[in-house]
Amino acid sequence: MKKEYTHLLDKYESELDENPRSKCFAPLAEIYRKMGMHHEALAVLKQGIRNHPEDELGFLGLAFCYFDL
Repeated sequence: MKKEYTHLLDKYESELDENPRSKCFAPLAEIYRKMGMHHEALAVLKQGIRNHPEDELGFLGLAFCYFDL
């Protein structure tokens, strides 16, 4: 499954590396979650929500991660 997301992972990870306050944290975390990397997704979401507390997708992703766990 990782092969499906390689391009998007590279894109979102590099964007987040360049700008840690980027709003791409939610889609990156969703890819991590779909790949079963829940702890990585939680870390990205928690940091992203600290930077963007108004972002509903961040909270939704957090809820899905906790539900999966």
